Formats: sequence, structure tokens, C-alpha cells
Amino acid sequence: MDVDEHRPGGSHVHVWVPAALVPAAMHFVPDDKLLEAACHAREALPIVKIVAAELENYPNADFVQVDGEDEHVKVSVHNGKVYVDVSRSRR
Repeated sequence: MDVDEHRPGGSHVHVWVPAALVPAAMHFVPDDKLLEAACHAREALPIVKIVAAELENYPNADFVQVDGEDEHVKVSVHNGKVYVDVSRSRR
């Protein structure tokens, strides 16, 4: 995961998390929350499979861009990586 703040003095965070850590981290999630998340994930799984397969057909594409008076949101894929750019102007 890469997180970049595109502003003067902005931060850059680059984190590699081995997949083997996921099961260990799951032990800290309360059982009721895990069950709730699993139910919601099951509902969304067919859509996630379709979107993941279709992303391969669009290695470089802009999907959503919203520019408001004081905020900007853009979701895109470049070279096969998903980017979410969110910024808010400070007044």
C-alpha cells in the first residue's frame, strides 16, 4: 500500500504486509464483528469478482472524478494499480 499526500511537506507511507499476517490479525477482531463482516462480504462477492475481472480490461482508466467547491475525489487505474485521490482545500 502506498499513501502519498500531494501537498508541500506531505507524507509518503509505503507498507508491505505479508498475507500470512492476516490470519494472526483476525484473532483480535471480536467474533460478532467478524460474523457481520463475513455476511456483508458474502453479499458483495459476486460484484467484486466481476469488477476484479473487468479491471484487467482497463489497465489505464479514470472511473470517477468529482470536483466540488472545496474538495476533489478521483478513482482511477494506472498500470494496473488502483488510485484513489482525495483532496480538500483549506480555507
